[in-house]
Amino acid sequence: ALCGVVTLRFHLRLFSEPLAHNSKGLSGAGQRGLSRVYDAHTMGFVFKLYLTGQVYTCFQCRSHLALKNDVISKSFQGKYGKAYLFDKCVNVTYGAQEDRILMTGLHTVVDLLCAECECVLGWKYLEAFESSQKYKVGKYLLEKERLRRITHHEASLSD
Repeated sequence: ALCGVVTLRFHLRLFSEPLAHNSKGLSGAGQRGLSRVYDAHTMGFVFKLYLTGQVYTCFQCRSHLALKNDVISKSFQGKYGKAYLFDKCVNVTYGAQEDRILMTGLHTVVDLLCAECECVLGWKYLEAFESSQKYKVGKYLLEKERLRRITHHEASLSD
């Protein structure tokens, strides 16, 4: 059971293929609100989380993605320029797994897509082949160009 649920909103949304659910990012639920998105293809619910405090959102649809406190580093490089490395990320789905040669070597990654508008936001590190890069495994890289930062208060969720 999630603590700190501040609102439950119902959205109707049709998907052409099943969503890959983000099983991470539910820890620290005391700072997260909850909403349900109906997935008509799988006849199930996808839970959309609303964060409170300093929040990074999708640049396109403003879905909540991560808290400012979960930033590990702001000195990363993505496809579109500057990127941030996060410990936790919510309201995302995953693309196909692939090996990529990045600036720091070979990594196995999956693209991160916004669960609401499906735009590509960055990637998640699944494996690092160099020992000095192992700290990235399980972390989320979000492109700065694809983010907005807002302050979101619990009280504003009740409208």
